Amino acid sequence: MQYQTPNNIQAEAFSFKDENVENKYIEWNRPLVQNKVFLTTLLTAILYIVYSQLHKIVAPLEMQDTMIMLHLYITTPYLLFISFLAYNKLNYKLMIFLLMIAPIVAAIYSLYIISNVDIPLIYLSEIHLIIIWIFTISGLRLKHATISASVVVIMAFCTTNYIYPLNEKVFTMNMFWMSASFSLGFLNAFIFERSNRTVFLNTVKLETLATTDILTGLNNRSKLSSLLSEEIGRSKRFGHSFGLTIIDIDFFKRINDQYGHIFGDVVLVEVADIIQKNTRSVDTVVRWGGEEFIIIYLEVDKDEILKLSEKLRAEVEKHLFENIDQQTISIGATLYEDKDDIKSIINRADSALYKAKGNGRNRVEFL
Repeated sequence: MQYQTPNNIQAEAFSFKDENVENKYIEWNRPLVQNKVFLTTLLTAILYIVYSQLHKIVAPLEMQDTMIMLHLYITTPYLLFISFLAYNKLNYKLMIFLLMIAPIVAAIYSLYIISNVDIPLIYLSEIHLIIIWIFTISGLRLKHATISASVVVIMAFCTTNYIYPLNEKVFTMNMFWMSASFSLGFLNAFIFERSNRTVFLNTVKLETLATTDILTGLNNRSKLSSLLSEEIGRSKRFGHSFGLTIIDIDFFKRINDQYGHIFGDVVLVEVADIIQKNTRSVDTVVRWGGEEFIIIYLEVDKDEILKLSEKLRAEVEKHLFENIDQQTISIGATLYEDKDDIKSIINRADSALYKAKGNGRNRVEFL
């Protein structure tokens, strides 16, 4: 998918200031997140299965059944459900929400266990691992990871200091390692998120350069195929109509021969500007090559495409160009037909254009 973003947009760690750019980034990044979440939650679920079996060896007898239930019968299915959503690309927002909650739930279980065993040190490391998991492994974006990890740290601090206070030395060291886990995890996530957003911006810029005409700023010929493929597919699926016109600047070779190619480029830019200003926001303009342009008109019939084309022709004719004063264009128009492919609809519009030229130029013809 091709996107265009302003050149002055800079990579941000939390989010782009431009909401449209941020939404495009989320869409661009979604497949990577879904793949990472699928693998991460699947592996974590497997590790929790192993962890639940270790309880039979390490956990106090009176806590074994509770710990196995929490980790094997609650946490593991929860993670597998998130993995299922990610793998099948279902309900992305729900997947992210559940992913944010997962480490919080795991931390609640861990803190409950810590408060009910004689040797809490054995289980304190799980809190540190949860924080690192959130920032570096989970697949959460930085702002979501920061929210989730902050809740875990606050819960751990309150639980081990006020509700079920730990030994002062144990509490102090636990807070140190928890702070270290949070700060290092946050730094890693910050660097990764910023780098990922930079990659996104660079990708967008490269794609824009590849599909944009440098002189006029319009879509270029290489972008036309994808644009027409999308419209043909949409028309076949939903019965939508669209039209296509090819525009040619009349006697453009004379301009280049008489005034030079630099001035010819000025005329091309001015004509492109007139076309853009007189094209609806839902329609798409392409520089086809040389002095020719193509417009893809959405949801039009014969009368409307002729009306829009005639208005554009008249706007170019009344525009005063430097040196040459008046310049005209010829337009060939057509509508999509069920049997059409990309080549056939362009050929028909091109035939209409040649008809316009043959009938004296500075006119619109329809086929």
